[in-house]
Amino acid sequence: MTTTPRRSIPVPLVLLAFVLVGAGAGLWWASTPRGEPLHWNLTGMGGANSSAADMSGVDPLVVRVHVEQWPVEFSDDSWLTESVDESSDAVTITLRISPDYHLRTVGQATIGWYDTGGWVDVHLRQPLGSRRLFDGSTFPATEVNH
Repeated sequence: MTTTPRRSIPVPLVLLAFVLVGAGAGLWWASTPRGEPLHWNLTGMGGANSSAADMSGVDPLVVRVHVEQWPVEFSDDSWLTESVDESSDAVTITLRISPDYHLRTVGQATIGWYDTGGWVDVHLRQPLGSRRLFDGSTFPATEVNH
């Protein structure tokens, strides 16, 4: 009777696989956007910093979106981070409160620190045209009529 020797996976290959999976997970985690997502719209809400006339623009590579909550101490959108995912038939815009925004770094809640809103210019690689537009602050993303 002959026995076939049993082969085992060499320990270095198992360690290499473990390291590669861990490195991949680390890269994925590092590239994931951080910060609380904010809802936006195309029409404004009325109030001191919004007007429906503000949403129109002449640059076909810019979509102006209105954020209803805005820090009183900022006149620009430097407290936000934006990500834009474009495909041939859709554009998803996700605005987030920057993790570096000082009220977030000291653990303050979002509610109560904002005024009546403001406009953000979101830059696209291609004109929006007839592509569908989505607000990425929800999951699944909400389609916005434009």
